[in-house]
Amino acid sequence: DGGGHSGWSQTMGSGSTPSLPFWDWLLAQRLGQTPTGYGGTGTPVVTVPTVATGVTLTPTAVTLTVGQTQQFTAVAVNSLGVAVSPQPSITWATSFGGKITTAGLFTAYTATSAATVTATITGTKLSRTATVNMVIKGLLRSRPVDTTTPRPPYGYVDYLPEGYDPAASKLWPLVIYLPNITEAGDGTDSTANGHQLYAKMVKHGPLYQVDSQHWDFPAIVIAPQVVTNWAKPLNVKNVVEYAKANYRVDSNRIYMTGQLEGANGALRYAVAYPDDLAAILPIEISAPTSVAQATELSNLPMWAVHSFADPNVARTISIDWVDAAATALEGGASDSMATYPGYGGSRDRFAVDCNAATGKPLNDAGDITTIPSASLVTGSTTVMFASGTRFSSNIFAMWSGSDAQPFARVIVAGESVVGTSARGYPASLTLTAARSGPTKSATVTIQTPVGYTATAYRASNGTWAWSRHQLWTGTEPDQHVLTLYPDQAAEAGWMKTWANWNVWNWVFRQRHAPAGAG
Repeated sequence: DGGGHSGWSQTMGSGSTPSLPFWDWLLAQRLGQTPTGYGGTGTPVVTVPTVATGVTLTPTAVTLTVGQTQQFTAVAVNSLGVAVSPQPSITWATSFGGKITTAGLFTAYTATSAATVTATITGTKLSRTATVNMVIKGLLRSRPVDTTTPRPPYGYVDYLPEGYDPAASKLWPLVIYLPNITEAGDGTDSTANGHQLYAKMVKHGPLYQVDSQHWDFPAIVIAPQVVTNWAKPLNVKNVVEYAKANYRVDSNRIYMTGQLEGANGALRYAVAYPDDLAAILPIEISAPTSVAQATELSNLPMWAVHSFADPNVARTISIDWVDAAATALEGGASDSMATYPGYGGSRDRFAVDCNAATGKPLNDAGDITTIPSASLVTGSTTVMFASGTRFSSNIFAMWSGSDAQPFARVIVAGESVVGTSARGYPASLTLTAARSGPTKSATVTIQTPVGYTATAYRASNGTWAWSRHQLWTGTEPDQHVLTLYPDQAAEAGWMKTWANWNVWNWVFRQRHAPAGAG
């Protein structure tokens, strides 16, 4: 045609005959891709810049409550704002106030100030930052040893419950959590040391429940960081007195809990200052039992917890402390394990569900441990452990049985035949039948029945009643309580206990009667 109008009208379809093939072609094109179905040559029609010149971050602002999570997404883009391929690695960082994973998942854990989340392209240092505003029902704070006046005796982390007002007349219960020495430190908290104070004090205990499980406790919680140990009750006394002077504390409702050395510290404090506390919750006590000291704290409500098969700290330590305290309070003799529902009626073997007809465990396939390089001999009933491999006494006693009713299953690596064992010793075990397989050194797995948690309550008449699980309904005797978890890992006992509201209901029920109150 001679006129330009004819060209654009027919091409773009504004005339009487729309040109649909043109639009099909146009809309088929994509940056960096070859058209299909229209005679493409296999060569991209547009070259996309592959050098990243920026970062897009989503979202750029968010409001979270403590304990909530937010997924952040970062994409490296070129000068056209298009994602480059392949994507370079992204480094994530956050200011104090939350933690973030390498995948960009942020978890809020303090509301003292707004946090930031930064995504950076490794190497090029291109970055974008998002703002995280945080709100909380209660207040979870890191209180370093060197930033507060008056100076606290230790660096600590505290939790203030929803509704706490330092200017109001209302008083609140106080929970002092004494961590184990594995969480020791100098009480400082900074970016340079990875905020070690906060990280260690929320690793276990009630503050773990606040930080990771989003609990709101109806109490003030203070977790001081141990420097070496809790050997001196006066050091803990300073923490208690500092809390009473600087927080709205109900002095008749002060509680103390801890694991291992923290449990020992709680016991030592209760012995030295028996009128300060309303109850203690010691988990995995490792300090040797003292009848004299147990007598000093016998009037104090105590719920002791231990993992039945702990290979490092014998359960008998916690059991003996409870029995000694109960004996001192009520007279006579206390034997909490006399009625323990252990398999076969034995206090040396944890409680299991048994077949009523045979008396044997319903489930005998629970792994207890693996012994590398054990020595097996054809025709022998003895399996010897490699030098340096030993069971502690409470482990092998736990699953010792009889030839008629073997307690442990023995599995040799690479063999299909499953043996059974009636007896165990620190450095060996005895099979119920002579070995028919070849003489060799092999890995041996020992399995025992799957046990259940049992809790005992001591009645005023001196008897101990055991129940399944770790329950508290408010009707059970509450002066002395003992829970045994069927685990080897000590951590199982304290993590499950602090995550159990039955236990905390028992704790907060206890009140210390002031002098002269009757």
